[in-house]
Amino acid sequence: MTKSIRTPLIRAAVALGAALLGGTALAGGLRLAGDGSGSNNIDLLADPATQCENCDSRAPHEWDAPPFTVDWSLALRGAYVRSISSGTSYEALAVPTFKLEHIFLRGKYSLEGSAELSRSTREEFRINALRLGAAGEFQVNEALTLSGSAKFAVLTPSASSTGYPTSTVSASRELSGDAAGAAAYDFGRLTATLRGSLGRSVYGQTTLANGTQIDNSANDNWRIGGGLRIGYKVTPILTAFVDGGVGYQAYDVVAPSYGVKLDATDLTLRGGISAKFNQVLEAEVSAGLGYRKFAFAAADDFVSQLYDASLTFRPDETLTLRGGLATTVGAPGPNASGAAKVEYAATGDIGYQVNPWVKLRASAGYRYAVFSDSTTLETGYSLGAGTDYLVNENLSVTADYAYSATTSATPVDEEHRVTMGVTLKR
Repeated sequence: MTKSIRTPLIRAAVALGAALLGGTALAGGLRLAGDGSGSNNIDLLADPATQCENCDSRAPHEWDAPPFTVDWSLALRGAYVRSISSGTSYEALAVPTFKLEHIFLRGKYSLEGSAELSRSTREEFRINALRLGAAGEFQVNEALTLSGSAKFAVLTPSASSTGYPTSTVSASRELSGDAAGAAAYDFGRLTATLRGSLGRSVYGQTTLANGTQIDNSANDNWRIGGGLRIGYKVTPILTAFVDGGVGYQAYDVVAPSYGVKLDATDLTLRGGISAKFNQVLEAEVSAGLGYRKFAFAAADDFVSQLYDASLTFRPDETLTLRGGLATTVGAPGPNASGAAKVEYAATGDIGYQVNPWVKLRASAGYRYAVFSDSTTLETGYSLGAGTDYLVNENLSVTADYAYSATTSATPVDEEHRVTMGVTLKR
């Protein structure tokens, strides 16, 4: 009895041992998927260059992500304005804005727009500005990033703007559109950014009190350009760079004062250094030369000095300091003399969050413009200060004071503006 029981037990143990040994040999020979541990995990034994043989290289679908996040606001303002040239007036403004944005794993895209509508005791209802813009960014891989943007604007200056005749009742309206694209590649310590752009500007007529209309179509132009920026990371924070660009500006019709079109080729070369330290500091400074060669031989070639700088400093979450210096070379614009205009503009602003409900801000600016083939100068500066009081998460009350002066005008023109209002936002 005992013998008959032991024999089957021995036979079963031998069979189980043989099965285990056979299974282990088979698994080792064929590398079958096991429990994910040890040497039987296929992904752990895959080629390191492919990272993961059984993974889907496509970005996962965002099942719950909405197509856009929506933000909008409506600012209503009332202003008291006093200037040397136009006297005292009162102005009401409405400024609606909206923004649609979608952020995904490898980039983002957005669409935004704004309008500025005004009515004053000096002027009838006026659409000061309409703006619409779209932008997008896509990271192809860890080294290559593509970006692009498109902007459209309709601007209607005030009839009392500097540079217009004193009898102006309707200033020249400007329609402009710009598109730009860029590809940035990170080689490690070396980075390269290739860019291109296309733009168009159209100027309307200026209407005087006696019914005379001044034609500004000689300023209508197309712009096309491209450039390359190469940077070298001196340290993880500092990057030295050189930037070169080429562009062409083509006008629709001849300029009355020259009898030819002011078509021109622009060449620029700048060198500088940029710095970025987390979210605390972002800064860049550069200098260089710009060369404008006109298509008609009678005009002298125009050389300009280029100075550009930008600074954003956030020592903590309550304080933000910004400053900038920009140089622009382009068309002289309506009511201006000369074949080209070079403008240097310096700006600065500060924002301080006193507490969750109160924010203080201040700004300052200065501009200086010269023209080729002309002794005309344009200079001016501005100062401003304001505060925002947050009533609740959707409503805030604002108050601002702004001062501006055009020192190149004869006589010098000054304007004081006190503005108060509310902003309703999503």
